[in-house]
Amino acid sequence: MTVNFEEWDRTINTDATDLDGKRKLYDDMKAELTNNETNKNNSEVLWRLNKVSLLLSISSDIETNQQRQLAFEALEYGKRSVKADPKSLDSHKWYCIALGRATKLVGVKDKIRYGHKFKQHLDLAYKLDPNDHMLHFMAGRFAYELAALSWIERNIARALYGPIPEATYQEALQKFFDSDKSKPNWKDNYLWIAKTYRRLRKKTTARQWVNKGLNLPTNNIMDELAHKELQQLKDKLS
Repeated sequence: MTVNFEEWDRTINTDATDLDGKRKLYDDMKAELTNNETNKNNSEVLWRLNKVSLLLSISSDIETNQQRQLAFEALEYGKRSVKADPKSLDSHKWYCIALGRATKLVGVKDKIRYGHKFKQHLDLAYKLDPNDHMLHFMAGRFAYELAALSWIERNIARALYGPIPEATYQEALQKFFDSDKSKPNWKDNYLWIAKTYRRLRKKTTARQWVNKGLNLPTNNIMDELAHKELQQLKDKLS
C-alpha cells in the first residue's frame, strides 16, 4: 500500500474543530506503522505520526492522562524519525517540538535533559535550512526559556552538562522577529513577542502585539491555543 502523504497532511493541518479527523488519522498512521514493514523506519511516516500525536496531546477535548501518553508517544516517534533519516528537516523540527512539549510534563532534571537534546537537534535543523521560520521561532523560545531559568535550574544544568549557554530576552525577541520576517502574521509568534516584551517590562508594546495577535484569524488548533493565551495575557496586562 502506498501512503498518501498529501492527504495525511491535509488532515493534520485542517482546522482546530476536526478532532475526529485527527483521531482517525492517528489510528490509520499507527496501523500503517504496525502492518507495513517498509514503513517502520520511514521518517516521513514517523515525523507525521509525531506531529499528529502532539496535536492531539494539546487538545482540551482529550483527557489529561491521555494527553500525557500522547505527548510521550510523540517524543518516541520523533526520536525514531531522526534516527531513520538524520538529514530530514521535518524530523528534527518536530522532534524539537515534541521535546519542548515534554519539558512541561517532567521534573527539573528531565526538563534540563530534554532542553539539551532540543538544542542539539535545533542546531542540526539549522544546518539543513537556516532560513526556516519555525526554527527561528524555536530558537527564540529556547533563548526565552534560558533567560527565565531559575538559580536552582541553572545549577542542576551545570551539574549535568557543565557550563550552559547564556541568553537574554532581547536575543529571544530578535529570533521572533527573524521568524516574523519569514512568516508574518503568525498568531503564536505574536504571542511570544508579547510575552517577551512583558518580561522586558514594556507593557504598552506587549499590549500592542497582543492586539495584533488577537486580530489574526484562527485557522488551526495551534492558533486556537495561541488565541486563548493571548486573551489571558491581555487580561494580565490590563
